[in-house]
Amino acid sequence: MSGVEWETLRSLNRACVDLQQEWEAARAQTGRAMTRLEVAEGYTENREFRYHVAAVDAACEPAAQYERRISEITWRYASASVLLGITVLDRLVATARS
Repeated sequence: MSGVEWETLRSLNRACVDLQQEWEAARAQTGRAMTRLEVAEGYTENREFRYHVAAVDAACEPAAQYERRISEITWRYASASVLLGITVLDRLVATARS
């Protein structure tokens, strides 16, 4: 394995770890927002003033969008890491067999 491949795999691994942690945090934030929305909808269901629901809903949507975006970024870097890892491993196995 070349030094460039090693450094690239190492960098991608660190990126994936950080992104996975960020994705987990985003999922938790979105989950909390969705729970708040469900609670607010429940107790204001038959009431005239539903500002609380509107406010929580307005906060929930950006959280969900961020979760989707960070998941896309995480998968992009994870895919790159897997692709490079398989390529290097395949080459190492082929070299070892020859």
